[in-house]
Amino acid sequence: MKGCKTTLKTVEEEYIATGPSLMLTFQVTNEGHKTLKFCKYFTPFEGFKGPFLEVVSEDGTPVAYQGPQVKRGKPGAADYLKVTAGQSIDIDFHLDLAYPLDAGHYIVQFKGRPSFNRLPDSNRLPLRLVAVGPPK
Repeated sequence: MKGCKTTLKTVEEEYIATGPSLMLTFQVTNEGHKTLKFCKYFTPFEGFKGPFLEVVSEDGTPVAYQGPQVKRGKPGAADYLKVTAGQSIDIDFHLDLAYPLDAGHYIVQFKGRPSFNRLPDSNRLPLRLVAVGPPK
């Protein structure tokens, strides 16, 4: 979609592998001059109802999506979001709800789907999970 940018951001610098949820922020920015409209199917705006991320470990091994797979009908008016020119909308989501990760380094990227949401792929976000030893 021309004039549209998607971005993934971390809420924290690093996460503890056995700690609280891995929260990320997904943002859609309209860099154009007209209001843009996109379908929220296969985006964090609808939650995990199918894979919309590519998650790979530091050695390049893909991490399998383990969330729900929901079959959808034709999108209705409520399934679309609008972003006015020069504005952004964002949403926080918990990566570990669909991608269980161990300690290590990962790259996470939102993958747009031209046939559904018409959004471009996001930046490639490095993510670090650290292991914590037993309490002393």
